[in-house]
Amino acid sequence: MTSTTLSEERRTVMLDQLEQVMLDEGFVGMTVDDFAARLRCSKSTLYRLAPSKEQLVATVARHFFSRAAKRIEAAVAAAPTPPEKLEAYLSSVGTEMARGTATFHEQMASQPATAALYRTQSQIAAERVRELIHNGVEAGYFDVADTEFAGQVVATVINAIHLGSYAVALYGGPAQAHANLSQLVLYGVIGPGRGRATGATNGVRVPRRRRASRPVRSPR
Repeated sequence: MTSTTLSEERRTVMLDQLEQVMLDEGFVGMTVDDFAARLRCSKSTLYRLAPSKEQLVATVARHFFSRAAKRIEAAVAAAPTPPEKLEAYLSSVGTEMARGTATFHEQMASQPATAALYRTQSQIAAERVRELIHNGVEAGYFDVADTEFAGQVVATVINAIHLGSYAVALYGGPAQAHANLSQLVLYGVIGPGRGRATGATNGVRVPRRRRASRPVRSPR
């Protein structure tokens, strides 16, 4: 049987439940029997979602990232200015990623069923940060010479926070670590003498020197 035999509502509910199990406990040591026990359903019902444990885990991971992305982008869309959009993105990513334990993130990054997806999402985050900073540069809010590098740095720190290589315990956990990152980025991209990104400008464009927003690439 395939996932099409489940109603869309039932499928979404089950994926939400499996997502929470994985966020809380990880998945490496879990079997399909364990997942069925957590959801109080039969194994055959789970196999309607995916034909194997590995594919089930990958399906749940895609569900997690898809739903998180929608909430993150909704927060960005609601923010009126480039600095507030960047801050909304970083804080929302922090909120979404902090839902998972360090074990969840370590397993997502290292296991064959999810590692490629996790890397892809990291690159998406890097490109989105680059885009948001670039938009701020073009609108006159930010002063950044290399937006691509900035995006890659932010994505690397986000991964470090959730893989446990960043001492989050010293800073109140992942949510506070993301708040620290947000402030670091915002203070860094606003440029010298411009004040706080979301406060001092009050939505008023601040003049800046014109710079290229992308690095000049060396010929290959």
